[in-house]
Amino acid sequence: SPNTLWLKFCVALTVRLVTLGMQSRSVLGELSHAELTSESTFDHAANGSQGCRFIPNRSTVGEVSKMMLEQQEDLAPANQYESVLAGHLLGRNGELDKAKVLSFKSKPPPPEASGMDTARVLYSVSAGAAAAKARATRLIPSQPLKVLDAPDISDNFYSHVVDWSAQDIVSVALGSTVYMWRASDGRTDELCTVDGDRNAVTSIKWTQEGGHLAVGTEDATVQLYDAAQQRQLRCMRGHGDRVGVVGWCGPILASGSRTGELHLHDVRIREHLVKKLLAHDGEVCGLDWSEAGALATGGNDNVVHVWEKEADVPRWSFREHKAAVKAIAWCPWNRGLLATGGGTADRQIKLWNATNGVCIASTDSGSQVSALVWNPHDKELVSGHGYVNNELNVWRYPSFQKLATLTGHKGRVLGLALAPDESTVLSAGADEALRFWKMFEPRGSKQNGNAEAAMRPKTIR
Repeated sequence: SPNTLWLKFCVALTVRLVTLGMQSRSVLGELSHAELTSESTFDHAANGSQGCRFIPNRSTVGEVSKMMLEQQEDLAPANQYESVLAGHLLGRNGELDKAKVLSFKSKPPPPEASGMDTARVLYSVSAGAAAAKARATRLIPSQPLKVLDAPDISDNFYSHVVDWSAQDIVSVALGSTVYMWRASDGRTDELCTVDGDRNAVTSIKWTQEGGHLAVGTEDATVQLYDAAQQRQLRCMRGHGDRVGVVGWCGPILASGSRTGELHLHDVRIREHLVKKLLAHDGEVCGLDWSEAGALATGGNDNVVHVWEKEADVPRWSFREHKAAVKAIAWCPWNRGLLATGGGTADRQIKLWNATNGVCIASTDSGSQVSALVWNPHDKELVSGHGYVNNELNVWRYPSFQKLATLTGHKGRVLGLALAPDESTVLSAGADEALRFWKMFEPRGSKQNGNAEAAMRPKTIR
């Protein structure tokens, strides 16, 4: 009948359009800013052009389903009771009752009436105070330099799916495949695809020279790849569950798994497993090596352990966090200074003196802390966040004065990576986007000449 033929035509046309849409989405293809934010619609209206529709700003919409319950950062409340309970336990600064499905930008509040002569105040500021304020509020661009599409990136708090090599190659795990994006020419290559029933890639890390990549998998294996030849060199077994984090210290590769075990592999020898470190009662979800060879690890047991080189037991065990500790970063210019960040029920960023085991500073970041990166040239720390704000923050050390907040991700920030020239920070988001942020001056630049001399590595007392 005519109605049946018309229905078949509509179905075929829909399938064709969907197929074309999927084919047009390239892996690590560059996205325009307009595809990612609704602000571009407002820009068109401001310029007098006619837009086809109005898109509400969703940056202030609540995401109660992202809350963490029972020490599982990826779990969501199952019902209204759990949502209300999570709101009271985890806190939303009293804004839970104000959350709306649609939230539009409002006009700024009018200035308070005052009899103060603003011009008089302006010209009464001393030169020294103005210079100090300028240093504290240096310009950090609020928009990313570039945005790349990352389809099928895993929204898993416990994974580490992005890294930037010393050879200026970005590696990113998308599902079971690892891709390499070359910053010099924008070329994308497929490095490997993991086979098997549990074939998701859960962690990646470049060696210091950037020629080889370690890959941890859901299937409890640790694989080593030659990036230039794009081939697997070896596959190392021994873990009992997924390997959520890996990290290099010379030829020694540390890998942490869901079972709480930490393995040290010497990739130069056949019997690669040289040591097992057993201290965590939950999944090992964060680790970082210092330049001196000290290893800091964080787990889903809310504990941070600091291991001295070749030690079998931790020298320090920090138990002040109240949620999983994934974000861990040693300071590059102050030996013994360690930064750690807690999950949704904690939200704290803490600074530790690993020489004497003392917490020297702490702040409530307001959101789940998923990654930390130090400014190599200045006393600054960058943090990446998940629920509730999905943002990046730049902090002054050691006061934790907030210098900038960078927004744009519509899902949690999964990880951060620093460019080899140490000027750009890459953030990977659960919204399937990689954003490149201009944070610092490049290494060796004139602006950093005096700063680099002042920030040469030293030991805190």
